[in-house]
Amino acid sequence: GGTYKFNEKASFNLQASYDQKKEFGLAANVAYTIVPGFSVITEIDWAHNDHAKNDFNWTEIPDGKKNALGGFVRFQRDF
Repeated sequence: GGTYKFNEKASFNLQASYDQKKEFGLAANVAYTIVPGFSVITEIDWAHNDHAKNDFNWTEIPDGKKNALGGFVRFQRDF
């Protein structure tokens, strides 16, 4: 993964994963510092796992489906 810093208040992060069972994962987020000590972070995540062929399901994707999409918005205050 890596981070691109737009300026001193905003940054973009991207991470990717892949393993020998052909499972993929992507996560991307944008972090923005509104004021010093208070940030908002938005993230979107995608996972692909053909657990019908694998012996396990770490993603909890329901049977019959191979993809999952999720995300969140986080407000963080540092003291």
